[in-house]
Amino acid sequence: MVEIPNLSYMNEIANEDQDFFNRFMIYFKEEFRWEVGMYLRHIEKEEPRAAAEIVGQSKYKLSMLGLKSSYDFAEYYEKCLQVGDYSRHVEYRKILEKVILFLKTCDICNEVKN
Repeated sequence: MVEIPNLSYMNEIANEDQDFFNRFMIYFKEEFRWEVGMYLRHIEKEEPRAAAEIVGQSKYKLSMLGLKSSYDFAEYYEKCLQVGDYSRHVEYRKILEKVILFLKTCDICNEVKN
């Protein structure tokens, strides 16, 4: 089953407060971009434990986008990185790319001005 990111949880939190939703999405998108950049930097520098910390932060964003299986995978991958195992990098990168694409193409996300 292919998981598709969605904004159900964020809409529930916002409770029809568009201003809150907009501010939340700005913060969410900025922080996610930063986390992806830091993760890739740590992987490039072969710093698995530092990468694990970033994965640990990012996994909650995956959950907020309704990506339960991706969250579970990130939790597993975080543990792998903590012992220096990079073998799941390609799979995790695909998850990140899916979220990046969603945030770029999501009409509601793009209505929010950065």
